[in-house]
Amino acid sequence: MRGIDRDTGQPISGPAYLRQRIANVLTTAIGSSVMRRDYGSEIPAMIDMVVNPANVLLLYGAIAGALQRWVGDFKLTRVELLRGQQPGQFVLALEGQETGQSATPEPTQISVPLRITATGLTTA
Repeated sequence: MRGIDRDTGQPISGPAYLRQRIANVLTTAIGSSVMRRDYGSEIPAMIDMVVNPANVLLLYGAIAGALQRWVGDFKLTRVELLRGQQPGQFVLALEGQETGQSATPEPTQISVPLRITATGLTTA
């Protein structure tokens, strides 16, 4: 699948485009997209939650649900939340299988760096 890099405007494809799509879905709050109110994930609503095992499990469920609904050509098989080097930074380590036309038999590993700021959740 091919698309446009949101930072440069240049064409991108493959793992870079998949990573961009996943990051966009996970960092978009449900209800914030005007023409598609149900697009996004519950993750931005979880910003102020304490990082404990129960809430991490809720986060994993939100990730799986959002990816299943909005990134249908990627089947998530593993997710891990890692702390970043700075306060408010985390990395989502995702593993799964691409199922689209350009799918490869090997598992795909994607890291999505996240940063929590005063204005919300962004990719780092």
